Amino acid sequence: MRTSTIFCFFVGLLGMDTMAQTTSRDPRTPAAGGICCTNHGVADDSYTCKNSTLNSYCCINERNDYEGGEGSKGGCDRFDDFPTGRLVEKYVTQGCVSGNSGGFIGCAA
Repeated sequence: MRTSTIFCFFVGLLGMDTMAQTTSRDPRTPAAGGICCTNHGVADDSYTCKNSTLNSYCCINERNDYEGGEGSKGGCDRFDDFPTGRLVEKYVTQGCVSGNSGGFIGCAA
């Protein structure tokens, strides 16, 4: 009985590990913090950014402090459409497009 309990425990852990590796997050999900954005402003029809005295940029939910391995790009250099790291303080759930990539509107200084 104990052997089967231990076996089931390890099978469960293995299954959880496999699920964690296959789950990916959507970079278009709005987020605040140090993330990757465009190097130019975008229109914010809600005036969320302007009312907070911030500029509006098209952003993705990818951290700008990512350290690439040897021979790979780090930070926002990995993204042609979102090359600039910004400290996003607020965001608008309205989507935006930069190049061929979708994102969300982030409010930053």
